[in-house]
Amino acid sequence: MEFRIKRYCPICGAVHEGKCKRKYKSAERNSQADKFRNTQVWKRTAKAILERDFHCCRVCLEAGILTNRGLSVHHITPLIEYYSRRLDEDNLITLCRFCHEKAERGAISRARLFELAAIPPGVSEYFDG
Repeated sequence: MEFRIKRYCPICGAVHEGKCKRKYKSAERNSQADKFRNTQVWKRTAKAILERDFHCCRVCLEAGILTNRGLSVHHITPLIEYYSRRLDEDNLITLCRFCHEKAERGAISRARLFELAAIPPGVSEYFDG
């Protein structure tokens, strides 16, 4: 009996086993944004945002769940819409893969993400002790 593990798919956002049959369309990619993500200034900024957010997904933390794996820094207003805000700390938030996909699909509102990004997390707010 073969046992296959279902995994989160970074391409389509679904949970399935094996490789995803969907592929990114090259037209959906933005070369200016892709180049920016490889710069040292972005890497330094992303590191600062991770530290600001205590290396935790802010959406999960708000729900009382400590998620510190699979993290990335999310642009609340996408680069393609407002490139000049690419380094604004109030436009950046730490999210886990699951929450990042939800944010990309609009399942988590931008307004809520802006609220979370505006107030640095306090561990005492979420946990007793």
